[in-house]
Amino acid sequence: MPKKKEPERSKSTLAKVAFYTFIVAALVYLVQSILGKLNVQSNILQTMQSVVIIMLFIVTGVVGWRFCRTKKLPAKLLYFVCVIIIIVAVVLPVI
Repeated sequence: MPKKKEPERSKSTLAKVAFYTFIVAALVYLVQSILGKLNVQSNILQTMQSVVIIMLFIVTGVVGWRFCRTKKLPAKLLYFVCVIIIIVAVVLPVI
């Protein structure tokens, strides 16, 4: 059975989202680092950092799923166990 090909547009959109998420993450961490050196604490920056972390998990989760969805059941189970761990350990405390 031949593999289903991803539409090129879908790959391009995900690549753009990943790229811009990466840029936003770098900028948030840079600003937070600069303000930290100036002893400035900001709830807004902490919230932005949390949002960036969630965005990074979403992007990597989508890419990870695209990789393992054609794999056998153990890989899929491992993927979903990791998703549950991430949600419980990272996302729920932020909410």
